Amino acid sequence: MGTPPHAASGHWYTVDGRPLHTLPVAAGGHRPTRLEDARALGLYPSVTGILKVIAKPGLEHWKMKQVALAAARGSQNPGEHEADFVQRILEAGFAAAGTARNLGSDIHRALERFWLDQVEIPDELQRYCGPVVTLLRRTVGTVLAAERVLMNHQHGFAGTVDLCVRTRRGNPAVFDYKARKTEPGKSVVWYDEHILQVAAYAATAFGEENLPKMHGANILISTNEPGRVEVKHYPPVELVQAFETFTLICELWRRVNHYDPRQPTQS
Repeated sequence: MGTPPHAASGHWYTVDGRPLHTLPVAAGGHRPTRLEDARALGLYPSVTGILKVIAKPGLEHWKMKQVALAAARGSQNPGEHEADFVQRILEAGFAAAGTARNLGSDIHRALERFWLDQVEIPDELQRYCGPVVTLLRRTVGTVLAAERVLMNHQHGFAGTVDLCVRTRRGNPAVFDYKARKTEPGKSVVWYDEHILQVAAYAATAFGEENLPKMHGANILISTNEPGRVEVKHYPPVELVQAFETFTLICELWRRVNHYDPRQPTQS
C-alpha cells in the first residue's frame, strides 16, 4: 500500500502519549517517523498531521513566493546541471523558513518555562515573549498546562497544546502560539486551520461537551517585527463548529491513509 505524500512523515505519538517523531536507524542517527511506522507501532497522528490532508492555499502561496524570490536572486552556474540548480534554489528558498522555525521553537520553550516554573525569559527573547506575557496576564487566572501532550482516543489523534488556563472569570481557555513573519503595515492573515487546531486542543483538554462554554485564541508573535503581537479570539460557538469540522477531517484522513489508529492491529 502506498504512502500519501501528506502522511509520509510528521509528528506521531504512542498510545500512552509519548512523542515519537523520529526513529533510530541502524547506521546511527534518526529519521522521521512515517505512516508505515505508525501502522506497525499503532501510533496516533498529530493535529497538524491530520490537517495536512486539506489544502492550505495561503501556505502554498508563501512557499512558492520563497522559491520565486530565491530564483530571482540566483542564477545557474556555468556547467551546473539543471536538476542541481533547481535543488539549490529550493534549498535557498526554505533556508529562511528553517531559521524562523528555530526562533519559533526558542520562543515556545521560553514561554513554557515562564508559565510553568516562572523562569525569567532570556534577554535575547524578551522582545518577542515579553509582550505576550503582558497581554495574557490580563486574562490568565490559573495556568493548567503548557506544552502538554493531549491524547484524544475517541477520535484518534494527539498533539501538544501551548497553553491551557482558567481565566480570571473562571472559564477554561486554550491558547496557541504562531511565531512567524509579518508584513509591516499590513494586517495579519489568519488561516482556516488555525481555529481547527485550537478547537481540537480545547475539546481534548477539557472535553468536547464543555466546548459551548470555552474560549480559545491564536497568539501571533512576529519574528521580524519584534514586539508585534496579534490575537485572534474564538468564542464558544465558533469552537463548537470548528471541532465538528475537525472530526470530519479526521475521518477523511483515516480514509485517505487507510489507517485508523484506534484499531492498531489493521494492516
